[in-house]
Amino acid sequence: MDTQDDGSIPVILCIDYPQNAPALEIRRQVLEAVGYRVLTTTCISDAREIIFGNNIDLVLTEQVDAASLAAMKRLKPRVPIAIYSADCRESQQAMRFAAVFITKLAPVDELLDTIADLLEKPTLIGTGVDWYLKAEIEIEQARILLDKSRSLIQASGKLASRAHSRLSQSLRAPQAQGSKRALRNRAETAAPHRVAA
Repeated sequence: MDTQDDGSIPVILCIDYPQNAPALEIRRQVLEAVGYRVLTTTCISDAREIIFGNNIDLVLTEQVDAASLAAMKRLKPRVPIAIYSADCRESQQAMRFAAVFITKLAPVDELLDTIADLLEKPTLIGTGVDWYLKAEIEIEQARILLDKSRSLIQASGKLASRAHSRLSQSLRAPQAQGSKRALRNRAETAAPHRVAA
């Protein structure tokens, strides 16, 4: 488990949405009151820099962007992530990278007990399941690459369709010109006969 420099005070990174900043501040005060050091952010992309530059023991996040949580796991695979949200449906994808889901409807005591358990038993997501986390991250990366490949294939298909359309038009143009020329020749050939009549 990562610890602060003095090795005694657990450090918790709390992440929430900008509109929940007042609630995030209250959460910070509650956690500090029971003895934790707390870092906060309302930007999940900034959280990666915070994790990289600090000894974090636990991430408590309302934001559930799966790609960002996967990036956190790549930086600090042994740091547990707890999703703290009112809506478990939004958290389903992100739960692959989290140790636990804590509902915001739970009493504060339950939140504190869960945090204490995670800090006391980091092996919940420690070496025993590192292979699983790596596999999940690789699957996520493969999905991203697959989505990009699909986009490229769609773009290639559109380009091929346009090229085919232009080719068809260019092939039709000489035929149309040839047909006009043939009609003109016929008209010119027929014209003297009409005059002679």
